[in-house]
Amino acid sequence: MLRGILRSAVVALAGPSIPSVQGKLWQPMNEAAQVRLREALQGKLRKLLLCCLMAVDLTDCGLWPILARIRAMITRFELRSGTDISTSRAGWQWERLRDIVCGRGVGAGAGTSIDNPANVESFMCAANNDVPDKV
Repeated sequence: MLRGILRSAVVALAGPSIPSVQGKLWQPMNEAAQVRLREALQGKLRKLLLCCLMAVDLTDCGLWPILARIRAMITRFELRSGTDISTSRAGWQWERLRDIVCGRGVGAGAGTSIDNPANVESFMCAANNDVPDKV
């Protein structure tokens, strides 16, 4: 079941993008506003992916295409921009996704591992609405 959710979420996931300069006060919904709205939905999608990835066995070969697609999105961004994924819009979410799909654990450098069950619950809360959206 989670594999199907992951598959659907990855298909709908847009690749990382470079942050744009913030606009002025309220305006009618123009193209830029529509992009911001899509970005908010993408943030929720990334949170869903983070939660699902924490709940599955990443060594399951059925997940490899999903993990490869996420890795490819991240690699493509880093090659095109010449910067680390953390500089992208919602970079903290992309960084966490990278850490999970590349087997680095959660929160690189924080000594946190996805293999440690004590860390899963705190990460799941962080991946949900307990962390302010930084989209």
